[in-house]
Amino acid sequence: MKKIIAIITVTTFIIIAGCGSQKKVTYEFPEAMQEPVLSEYVKLFDKGKILFDINCAKCHNAKVRKREIYPDFSSEELAGYDIRILNPMHEEKLTERNVTEEELAVIKTFLAYKKKNSRKDLARLPIKNKEH
Repeated sequence: MKKIIAIITVTTFIIIAGCGSQKKVTYEFPEAMQEPVLSEYVKLFDKGKILFDINCAKCHNAKVRKREIYPDFSSEELAGYDIRILNPMHEEKLTERNVTEEELAVIKTFLAYKKKNSRKDLARLPIKNKEH
């Protein structure tokens, strides 16, 4: 069963990666990171973005003027996802069957290194409770 899920995930990744409609996300890298390492990390982050879009975006993304706004999480908030049960909604949707430990780590890496939203972007968001 895990093999089938892995094949579906990889296939979905390839299909989505090939779509021209993918929104570009910029990342914040440590200054000391050199080009060969940086390019490999960009691939990892892009995979995390795709996994986020598949598994998390329905609840966590916002759209402002046709532009995806990915949420900003603190390192403490991201660490809370390792437990998977801090939010009752995640007990059902963020199970090991839906998102593997490896996929969750890649998603968290994407969220940790994506460029933070500007105040201007955040000011345009609809007001609602911030629940993760």
